[in-house]
Amino acid sequence: MQFRLRMSYVKCCNNARNAIIIKENEYQTFIDVILRHTEIVCFTVCPYLDHVDELREDIRYKQIMGSYIDSEFTESIHTENCKESLVYFKADYYVREFLKEKKDLFDFFDENASVNLEDVVFIGKKSIICDTITHEKYCAVSDELLHEIKKNRKY
Repeated sequence: MQFRLRMSYVKCCNNARNAIIIKENEYQTFIDVILRHTEIVCFTVCPYLDHVDELREDIRYKQIMGSYIDSEFTESIHTENCKESLVYFKADYYVREFLKEKKDLFDFFDENASVNLEDVVFIGKKSIICDTITHEKYCAVSDELLHEIKKNRKY
């Protein structure tokens, strides 16, 4: 099941008016809204995985490996001549709990780890509904969800 979504669909959410900042105290509400509309969650691993077992063997990701769907290699959208792996998971209970345990969308990087998940993408009915760029702490959502997220914000 090869999705090849990242390169072809990344621009659907990637515009300034849909970029949002999620404060730490808003993360749980935000992730609940996003996950209600998500069928697949995609993470980027850079540099690429030689084999998916690298991810399976990392204790931080054991709980979600039962939700693993597929992975693929792609060119990095951030760094020239760098290969990345895209890893796809069903947005089931385990992936939802994994994401809810985080303090924010960018709480995946560990400089001491050999494998890091970053640039999480939430995919709804075959289109991206939320796209992130970890190193820029950038998050953009689809037009359909922007209103719902703003409505659920607690100011």
